Amino acid sequence: MFLDRISQLGLLQHDPESNIVAPLPLAVRRKLIWEVVQCLSSRTSILAVPPAQVLSSTRHVEWMMELLGAGFALPIEDVAIVGECVAVYRVWLLDNPDLIPSALRAAIGQAYEQRFLQTCFMHMSLLFQPRKPHDAATLQNEPLNPDTQCATHVNLCRQILAVFLTCAQQQTQKQISAHSQSEYSFSNETWTVLIKVVLGCADRLLVEPTLHCVSNSGGLGADDKGNRRTSYLEGTSSVEKGLVALWGGRGAESKDRTPMGSVSGEFNLGPKMGDALCDSLSKVLFEVWLRSGEMSVDLWSCLKEEFFKWTHRIEVIRNWNAVVLGLTNRVINQLYGGSEGTLQTCVTFVTGGSFTLDLKEDFAVYAWHRLTYIIGNVNSIESPEIFHVAIKGIAKVVDAFHAVGIDSGAESDSNSPEGNTLLHMFGAWLFEAVTRKSPEYEDGISEAYAILCRIFCQRQRRKQFLETYLARFYSALSVGLRTGHPQTLTSIILNCEHFFGLDLQGSRVLVYGFAIGVRRVLPAIEDKEWGATSGLDELRRGTLKVLGCIMGFSNRFSTVPMKGLIPQEKNEWSARIQEIYQDSEPRPSSSVTGAEQGTAAPKSKFSSLKLFCLDVLLSSLSVEQNPQNCKFILHLLGCFAYEEVLHCPGAICLILDAVKAKMLSKTWPHEVMPSVFDLLSQTSAFWASVNNCVKSTSKDVVLALCSYVDGLFCDDDVITNQQMIIKGYDCMIRWALVGGWIEKEKDCLLKVHASLCRGVSILSRDDEFSSVSGSNPLSSKHQSGSNGNISAGQAPAAPISQSSNSTTSALANHFATFAGNVSSAMGSDKIRKGRRSLKSRGTTITSPLATLVAAVTTANGKDAVPTSPLKSNVGVSTFAKLTAESSVKAAAEICLSQMLNHLGNFPPRGSTSGVSRVSTLFCEISEVKRLLAQRRYLLDSAYSTSELDMNAYGHISLEDLGPSIGEYKRFLRYYVYDNRIILGLLEQPEWAMPHNTSNDSDSETSDQTPRDPKLILVVRDATGKFSWQSTLKYFDANQTKDSTASTRVSCDMKKLQPLAVADLRVTESVRRPRPVSAPHAGRSRMAVELPVEIPPSKCVHESDGNLVESIEFEVTSASVMGDAQEKIAPYSLKPSLPPHIPANAEVLTAECYNESAIPKFTDLVNADTEEGRKYEVLKRTIEKCIQAEQESYDSFASNAEPVDRNTAARPTPPVDQYDPNIPSCAFRLFLTHMGFLGLESHEKLRPLVMTEAFLKDLEKMDALAERECFGINVLYSKDANASIETLLRPKTIDSEFFKFLHSIGTPVDLSKHVGYRGNLSSSTCRTTSYFASRNVEMIFNSPYTIRVPESIPMDEAERLNELKIVYTNSTPDTHVLILWIESLHDLAQLIKRITSTLLPSVTAAIVVHPQASASGLYDIRILNAAGLVEENWAIGPLVNGMIISQSALAKLVRSSAQSAHLVTRILKSNYRRPHTARRLMIEEICNKHKLATTWAGFYADLFSFDSPKD
Repeated sequence: MFLDRISQLGLLQHDPESNIVAPLPLAVRRKLIWEVVQCLSSRTSILAVPPAQVLSSTRHVEWMMELLGAGFALPIEDVAIVGECVAVYRVWLLDNPDLIPSALRAAIGQAYEQRFLQTCFMHMSLLFQPRKPHDAATLQNEPLNPDTQCATHVNLCRQILAVFLTCAQQQTQKQISAHSQSEYSFSNETWTVLIKVVLGCADRLLVEPTLHCVSNSGGLGADDKGNRRTSYLEGTSSVEKGLVALWGGRGAESKDRTPMGSVSGEFNLGPKMGDALCDSLSKVLFEVWLRSGEMSVDLWSCLKEEFFKWTHRIEVIRNWNAVVLGLTNRVINQLYGGSEGTLQTCVTFVTGGSFTLDLKEDFAVYAWHRLTYIIGNVNSIESPEIFHVAIKGIAKVVDAFHAVGIDSGAESDSNSPEGNTLLHMFGAWLFEAVTRKSPEYEDGISEAYAILCRIFCQRQRRKQFLETYLARFYSALSVGLRTGHPQTLTSIILNCEHFFGLDLQGSRVLVYGFAIGVRRVLPAIEDKEWGATSGLDELRRGTLKVLGCIMGFSNRFSTVPMKGLIPQEKNEWSARIQEIYQDSEPRPSSSVTGAEQGTAAPKSKFSSLKLFCLDVLLSSLSVEQNPQNCKFILHLLGCFAYEEVLHCPGAICLILDAVKAKMLSKTWPHEVMPSVFDLLSQTSAFWASVNNCVKSTSKDVVLALCSYVDGLFCDDDVITNQQMIIKGYDCMIRWALVGGWIEKEKDCLLKVHASLCRGVSILSRDDEFSSVSGSNPLSSKHQSGSNGNISAGQAPAAPISQSSNSTTSALANHFATFAGNVSSAMGSDKIRKGRRSLKSRGTTITSPLATLVAAVTTANGKDAVPTSPLKSNVGVSTFAKLTAESSVKAAAEICLSQMLNHLGNFPPRGSTSGVSRVSTLFCEISEVKRLLAQRRYLLDSAYSTSELDMNAYGHISLEDLGPSIGEYKRFLRYYVYDNRIILGLLEQPEWAMPHNTSNDSDSETSDQTPRDPKLILVVRDATGKFSWQSTLKYFDANQTKDSTASTRVSCDMKKLQPLAVADLRVTESVRRPRPVSAPHAGRSRMAVELPVEIPPSKCVHESDGNLVESIEFEVTSASVMGDAQEKIAPYSLKPSLPPHIPANAEVLTAECYNESAIPKFTDLVNADTEEGRKYEVLKRTIEKCIQAEQESYDSFASNAEPVDRNTAARPTPPVDQYDPNIPSCAFRLFLTHMGFLGLESHEKLRPLVMTEAFLKDLEKMDALAERECFGINVLYSKDANASIETLLRPKTIDSEFFKFLHSIGTPVDLSKHVGYRGNLSSSTCRTTSYFASRNVEMIFNSPYTIRVPESIPMDEAERLNELKIVYTNSTPDTHVLILWIESLHDLAQLIKRITSTLLPSVTAAIVVHPQASASGLYDIRILNAAGLVEENWAIGPLVNGMIISQSALAKLVRSSAQSAHLVTRILKSNYRRPHTARRLMIEEICNKHKLATTWAGFYADLFSFDSPKD
């Protein structure tokens, strides 16, 4: 007695001796079953003894089970009886063993036990037969409505399924452990019966059409003639149509079925019950089957045959996906071991519920294979939704195989799954799926494309993909890219981001197809075309990744034909792109006629990708809104610039134009702006090429940056805009300093100054920088002469000066701007109560920077803009705002210092210092020692007027003469300005200067002319140490312009002459000795021809107006040198008593109207007080002095004889420039002319005390780096399986790697190298690659350039260990690794191995993988220390997965390595920028060695010298 469907499937056969109560009427059966079940149920028993003791023999049990089994076939209206039957069986099978009948307990372990279990299972299957409603007359209870009847029936079926599942679980638990609640043990036959019963029950309900199909039809059934109704089946699948044909028209044949079987109309509740029990039935079937371990081929074949009929139910497919995935993970663990897959079969259902089984290995593999293909061909599923779910199940299986080796830390396994294996398993289904054309199947088709793309995008370890599979894949991919549905294109793009990096055979035939696909997505997507496609930002990002892969092909295969012409869209950039590339392409040869050119069919080549990529990137940049995508586009534009700088510099100009326009529109969010500034900074290296293409590009970029930074200031949100302002300043200075072009663009230079002044004065808005320029150029009235310098009338209040070097006059103005009267900019950041405002009365302005600002402000008139809005001055600044403003101020000061010291000087044009040093190589301490030694030699030598002979001192060097630090003050002074700048003033007297006139235009004249006083200025600030040479020149203020002559002289770019005046032409009668040469000042020499006005040698001076008459005299060489007698003027007038009244002058006197009210001083002093007595003493002293003067005058008046006194008026004797005893004074003149000796500068300029500790602190500060100095590790590996020892000493190294290593930097000889070298020494490394720019120094550390000394005896292992120690210690704090690797398999494992054992400080790795099929192309990977892909695009311009050509490889990798270091250094808690470290060091030196004195002591110190001992 069991479900009829089980018999129809041929699983079990009915026993004719069973079902003995079936012929009885329903009422009799009901009554009989109810009475019996009341006696057997523990809840309703009416017996005096327990029900377990009633059935004492197995025959009794069999008889009772006949009645209970018939109860499962009663109508659902008899739910009370059916429920009690279920309860009795549950008690007997699952509950407390004490409730089992005694006869059953006695039969446990015997044959009857299995027969009893099998009978129970078969009886319970009857409940899964759908019932039709019975007539009310035949029912004992009230009839149920269809919904209640179905719900009741479903609930009873679920109770039965729970019994089936619990029995199976208890049996499995009993096999594992002896502790189990079940007293029974299943035999194999019992397991088989249970499987057959569950399979039959599942097939009976799951084969029914879905309720959705039934509701569309209005009901199922047959007409009066027994014909099937199928009109409702329109739109349903063929499977459901077949099911309806099977079960929907059984009316005429119903009489042939068993009484307990189907009757006409019974299928009405079948679809509803099938929908309700589908999930539970399929779950129980899968779990019971797996727990049974059944491997019968017939049963598996039956399951496969019937399972296809259930595929119209989505719950079945979802549960099938879960079971197959669980078995797949178990099989993966069996195949690959370790942590791959799972040790047990873990199945987790989507709708809830899970189970874990420890299956035997052979059964797990067998079940996985059978269940994987039990679904048949997924393309036979005609429901689009179910087809999609089935394809997703396959995707999960494929992804599980692809995950092998990714998460584990073990070495790569050669048996890992290959792409061909997966294609053997699912390739036929997937290739057929992608060819389906119906749009309703698009979800499944796109998923099939995604699976194929993921399979083909996995690198193959042993065998490459079969050509058959490649051909089919390329064909399908080409169709999908060009004409596929948007969802299909999305799947292809997102899963083929790094497709070209795999270097598959013939993969570049798809470049054209991918270009079409990229054009469909970028720059914009039409909503009508794409509909509700989600994740458009991710799609655009994936498209950009594809574009980054194909961008490098344009130069490598420029002449190779392409499949077709890439369609070009007309936009704002397309015409300009066409124009610049037409100009850059070579013209056709003259042999080709115009007619032939016009008729030739256009041919597309790979070079056309340049136009396509640039057009897409620029167009996308204009419309992109997602910040991550914007950063990606900017990185790609940077890479494109590196690729095209040698081929088409005009493309870089277009990129800059696009970036400028977008930047000034202020539509980019703040997180994008760092990438914008990085791109602009990187392209500044291409200035030479850009300038040759478009001259105004540099100026336009700088002006745009100035405008953008000024706009940020006007936003009055310095906290938010802080980093953007700082980055904007840095980028602005890079462009302003490169090439020296800005010296010719005065308006642009003023704009830069004005923008920097905003930052400098941000903490003092009411100071002289409170108003800066607008956008108008400088007025012509503020320009002087042809060189455009600020007029002399606007110079600081000092002796009238004029530079003899107009090229360096701009540098003089820059220095005056930075080191002059910039008190508010370079102050101690204290908020002062009162600030002096900008004063421009008369022709004098207090500071050079104020001169510049006044000129700019006056030129712009009313367009001058305040530094910040008025509301910035309201209230007290918060700490965050003050901190941000201080950072901006410091950045502006650094930029000003770089403008002063680097403009026109760096990079140097000579080889004195090279790019390895930013600071000067000049050492003032060595120079002052030389000067003192030279002075001592001159004083001790008998040769005072002849050539000096240093051999008189034998082999003793100048330094050995041993001057003390106390003597340094004769030539060297140190001052600190505002605790920010240390000024070293070193005077070079004429007697110590070398006799070298090779650079003078007139050597003969120059040789006879005394040299002008010179001063070397050594400036130490946060940006470095710089040396300048200032020359003093005097001229007569009364000379006329007509008497001047103009000539051409040769001058030195290193000379800073803000104090220079015209030359005083004085002839020298005797040539003075020329001492030994001084060391170079660390600057390159560059001769420039400039006009200098030379006054006449004869000049007239007016005498003092207080004298009665003027005395005219002529300056001759004799008078200058003191060799002739002075002219004595006769005494012509007697002196008079003071007050002295000059001749021909009248004295006007006036009396105040209230003069009588003014008290006399005597009336104010009380004579009886101490003050009164002191006043009387002072009064008597004054009276004595007056009396003495009167007596002296009377003696002159009474004496008739001439007075024998020297009353001649004569000038001060000129200084003998060759006298070693003459003290230095040039430093005082310099400080005076620069405005440093004013009373207002006393608080800022302080002298420093020279001691041994002070000089040591200076050496310490000079050793601090001025730029970012760091090392980059460079390694080579054949594959990812290399050990650390193999990495350090590989057996063979590709020659291309050494070319790359030497191109990424300049090879330098460490024995002569003066720049940054880390811990490398010339003893272990002769040469290595080095790179330096204005901002960074990089040393590339590779173990292949390190040599362990052969003289040390050691074996190979010890030598290798020594190499490891030397290599790891050479750059101990490196954060970036550049890895050249031939194979990318298990790359993440290699990176983790390197960072964990060899280079623990590395946080980012840039991997270069040369493509095997095409030399000159390189695949780039960017990973972190854990081997994970860097996806936030903070590092640039290279991005992960790009393919670049060899021409741009070294520059791009170097730039990206620098970017990676600068990004990772921020994560260090103890990191301190070089400028900050130097500034703190300066403050420390000032606090320790600053001379604390009053202003009087300060002026006294100017004239104090340590007198040397003669």
